[in-house]
Amino acid sequence: MHDAVHVEVVDANNRPLPAGESGKIVVTDLRNKVFPLIRYETGDRGKLLDYVCECGIPLPLMDNVRGRQSVTLKTPSSLAIRSEHLALMFEKHMKCIRQIQLLQQADYSVSFCYVVDVEGDDDAIANEVELIMQDLKTKVRGEIQIKAVRVDDIQRKGNKKPLLISHVS
Repeated sequence: MHDAVHVEVVDANNRPLPAGESGKIVVTDLRNKVFPLIRYETGDRGKLLDYVCECGIPLPLMDNVRGRQSVTLKTPSSLAIRSEHLALMFEKHMKCIRQIQLLQQADYSVSFCYVVDVEGDDDAIANEVELIMQDLKTKVRGEIQIKAVRVDDIQRKGNKKPLLISHVS
């Protein structure tokens, strides 16, 4: 425990990993008396180092910290595109479309589900969908079948509406 904040790196079963092994980062913070965080999963990955900084500060060091764990869109040739990259790609096309979700089936095919903004006209919506489909097909190098599906609402997974739900293992 360091100053009431404890950082751990754990495996998929939430068992602590030794220094040098990469895993999920969890934090315990007891300073907040109203809402203390106990083994809170940050969504990040990394590994603890087994030495202290030469500067003299005795706090633990970390290495190879990677941002949020993300789902990846996969192709048969093992190309993997992180959902964060897809989100950035879609941002420029979100004028008439309010929400987007990609549903990838076990056969790699993708349903591009979208919810339109009430204000959008049909031609502008069709143009936006076409641009997104072109970007997606380019991104996956034409390796997978993609179909556009207009929906009224985006599918939830738990309490979230993720950009990508993949059934490819």
